[in-house]
Amino acid sequence: METQTIVSQATPMGQSSVALIRISGPGSFDIAKKLTGTKKDRRHHEVAILFIKSNEGEDLDRGLFTFFISPNSYTGEDIVEISCHGNQLIVGIIISRCIQFGARIAEPGEYTKRAFLNNKISLSQAESVGALISSKSEEAIIQNIKNIEGGSSKRVINIKNDLVKALSNIEHELDVSEHELFDKNIIEKTTKLIENNILECKYLLDSFAAGTAYSNGFRVAIVGRPNVGKSTLMNALVGINKSIINSEPGTTRDVVSHEVTLGGLPVTLLDT
Repeated sequence: METQTIVSQATPMGQSSVALIRISGPGSFDIAKKLTGTKKDRRHHEVAILFIKSNEGEDLDRGLFTFFISPNSYTGEDIVEISCHGNQLIVGIIISRCIQFGARIAEPGEYTKRAFLNNKISLSQAESVGALISSKSEEAIIQNIKNIEGGSSKRVINIKNDLVKALSNIEHELDVSEHELFDKNIIEKTTKLIENNILECKYLLDSFAAGTAYSNGFRVAIVGRPNVGKSTLMNALVGINKSIINSEPGTTRDVVSHEVTLGGLPVTLLDT
């Protein structure tokens, strides 16, 4: 487990009604006490509205503090989440004070990295977090949420367990069994296990291809002779006048691109 406490803004930069600051690591609760000037110990999932103090002890803001005790958190560490007003000056001061009290700025993706290192999520789940954030279609969001919940990982674990069982059956027949011939029932069960796993692997390969398509999408070029309606087709597909239309051939001299969702898939159209 990491020994350093990290902090960062979890919501996008800029002005908003609310901003979220996340602190993760063994010093999270102590930093929260110093930020608020309180001494009370907190319970898991406790939520409290507390004043956030400046360096001079003045009330800087009033925030909503949510406490998560290790290992029952996203990273597997002690976590404090602070919901404060979305003024970047306030956010900056709070983060600076956290650093002053011993935290450091989190690296990009470090919370998910710590969740993986602390066995809270698998590698495929960690990758799906990034894929979810960059999803360009509803179908991609649904697929990545399933992966985050461990759908793919559970399938892989089941395949592994079945293969270990099949291997155990074979080793038992070769090395332990006193019968001259293989047990017919065991061989049939083992063969069925292997055949089912082959089908399961094929399903995973197909789902990977579909998931890649939903996440990365396709690049589709509209090609044809000059002045046959490529730009008109482009505008019809995207629903706006993205490409200039003119009866004069060769009006479109540079490639014009636009991202759309067609049939649930993110597509980048290229008018050549």
